[in-house]
Amino acid sequence: MILILGGKYQGKREFAVKISPNSEILNITEYSGKQEITGKIWTGFNEWFRNDPESAAKKASEIFTEDTDVILLVEEVGSGIVPLSIDDRKYREGLGRTVILLASRAEAVYRVFAGIPEKIK
Repeated sequence: MILILGGKYQGKREFAVKISPNSEILNITEYSGKQEITGKIWTGFNEWFRNDPESAAKKASEIFTEDTDVILLVEEVGSGIVPLSIDDRKYREGLGRTVILLASRAEAVYRVFAGIPEKIK
């Protein structure tokens, strides 16, 4: 797995396509558990996670393993103002913990800022 992190509209998708030009781009919110997960670029992780954080954390742990051949794009949510809503804080914390797990499993982790990718693992 390759994990690509960064803010909204910072060039994550463009970078993913650059490193894997023939991969299909799919939104994880449309994942039913029936289609093959490997060999694709997956977007929409934050929205998918927000819909059901507890279930999504468990599913992400099962879907994205060390051997999963995917590129996963995740929006950065930890650098900024602390949310006022307790639900938003729980979402941010849960997402952060899940991304830590995914990063530990990833063969490579990149952060993209202003269209510039930086390899951090």
